[in-house]
Amino acid sequence: MPVEAWHAIQTARRLEPDGNAGWSVEVNLAMASMSPDELRRWLDQTAVVHYRGRGSADVALALAGGYALLARQNLTGAPSREQEELLAKAQSAVTHGQALLTSRTEPELRRYVRAMQMVINELRAGREPKASILDRAGLPELHEFLDRNHHDTLATLRRSPAEVRGLAA
Repeated sequence: MPVEAWHAIQTARRLEPDGNAGWSVEVNLAMASMSPDELRRWLDQTAVVHYRGRGSADVALALAGGYALLARQNLTGAPSREQEELLAKAQSAVTHGQALLTSRTEPELRRYVRAMQMVINELRAGREPKASILDRAGLPELHEFLDRNHHDTLATLRRSPAEVRGLAA
């Protein structure tokens, strides 16, 4: 990824520190451009900063998606110790997002958080998340995004909130 893009996103976050758009775009860009080791370190650093601040359920959901995507790499059967650690971090991000939702009623975002929880549960059981999760979480409209994401439920769930809200990288 060009350095200019990182600088632009970081400048946007400094100009609007309470805004979620800069955080969400930065998480999406990081996941698209970093190696797994770089992404894991970056997610850990970003999570610390995000959890210390006011935080938002949108960003917590993006962090959960990043950790879950990392954990899913090379997942065959039961998760390894490292994958389980990443899934625990994804769960922590979902829990953080759920806590933020209790103070603000956002039904659509609540459904995304519920779906991410189901995805994490499937990965912890060593199974690939199925598209039926979208229906069970109350997000049947996301099936239209599955084709763009090669029928990957986790990728669809991770990208679609940003696309729906106009924040996709």
